[in-house]
Amino acid sequence: MLHVDLPTADDLADLATRRNDIGVSIFLPTTPVSTERDGARILLKNLVKDAVTQLEAAGADKRRVGALVEELDDLVDDDEFWRFQAHGLVIYATPDNLRTFRVPNALEPMVKVSDRFHLKPLLRSVTFCNVGYVLALADGGVRLIEVSADLPATEVKVEGMPTDLARAARAATFGVVQSLLVDMDQVVNGTVDEGDGTVRLADGPCADTYGVVDEVARRVLLSGGAVWSVRQGDIPKGKPRAAILRYAL
Repeated sequence: MLHVDLPTADDLADLATRRNDIGVSIFLPTTPVSTERDGARILLKNLVKDAVTQLEAAGADKRRVGALVEELDDLVDDDEFWRFQAHGLVIYATPDNLRTFRVPNALEPMVKVSDRFHLKPLLRSVTFCNVGYVLALADGGVRLIEVSADLPATEVKVEGMPTDLARAARAATFGVVQSLLVDMDQVVNGTVDEGDGTVRLADGPCADTYGVVDEVARRVLLSGGAVWSVRQGDIPKGKPRAAILRYAL
């Protein structure tokens, strides 16, 4: 599972306006595979040495450089931090502060020393969607699946996750679903409450019921989502329905 902390618009605005006596921007590839993470820590040490060399050549204050190195050394030694990684790591460091962003896209090793931070590699992480969530819906259960470009799909445990098609209908009712795939051949009879999305299933078709999945699809369309009607074999894991969420439930 990727551990990602992408910058918000406020983060980017803050980084863009920062001016520092010493500012170091570091970018490096990382891996979510636990047995291969030591390589990234070694690479970071080498990039820190490169930054120090540049600062010494520029005649930077040695005490300020020492404080910067101490910040970065603490990060290198932080075992808990390195347990949870994605495909790239962005570090913005000054002698007084250090900020990190774990990003889903692989980055080329780079260090920039200036009075301002280098932003382009970080901006790349919010330019394209590298990770998504699929809500897999079945009559007997609901699962949230994290899908990334480079790793196998993994199930995400979410407290309060709906346990059947009913909690999923509620998600559609409140506009959580961005994209929905539905099995064009399957019909689940019942009704969906207009207000809270509560589902009442029926034993069979009658004039007082309708297709529950069809109604979920209608609500996704009304909330600005997209719906694709496909064969069951085209849906991930062969489930009757699957949805891509705007955000995790």
